[in-house]
Amino acid sequence: MSQQLAAVGEAIDAGKRDDISVGCVFDTVLSHDQAFGNYEWLTPFYGKLLWVEFEEPAGSGRWRHYDRYYWARHGCVISHHPEDLVQEHVRFFVDPRTKQINLRFWFERPSGEVYQTAPDRHFYELERDYFARNSLCGAQGDVPTPPHRDTYVCAPPGRGRTAQAAEGREPPGCLQS
Repeated sequence: MSQQLAAVGEAIDAGKRDDISVGCVFDTVLSHDQAFGNYEWLTPFYGKLLWVEFEEPAGSGRWRHYDRYYWARHGCVISHHPEDLVQEHVRFFVDPRTKQINLRFWFERPSGEVYQTAPDRHFYELERDYFARNSLCGAQGDVPTPPHRDTYVCAPPGRGRTAQAAEGREPPGCLQS
């Protein structure tokens, strides 16, 4: 599983804001990536998230799918600390005066209908509440240093944290970094 997380390391190596911890980057990936948390806080309101596309810069016509690398880049450059999350996301993705990146979220309703929508402030208020409720990207459980070879990212639902591997064995429910 270490190959699955290699893209996260590459994204962090490409540059990260000093005020965003490595632990917060992992919290972001583990809560956003479709193979992990998949924006579970949006499901009750919008249906099952199928994928997310982004156009950067906004208006360029160059749409790409978010993958693990881009989720990690997102976590490296946009704060997910609950106190800053809504304001930063609205500034980058919603407010037409400051928007730098366009997003398209593709959902499936329980009826099977597939539709796309752009995020609004409500998306990020739900995300803030989820991050606060689960102590993500805050003072508790944040990892201030990068994981090492004998460190594992443990991802029980709604949590992102690291734990040292005992005797070099992978703890249950964890991904080797």
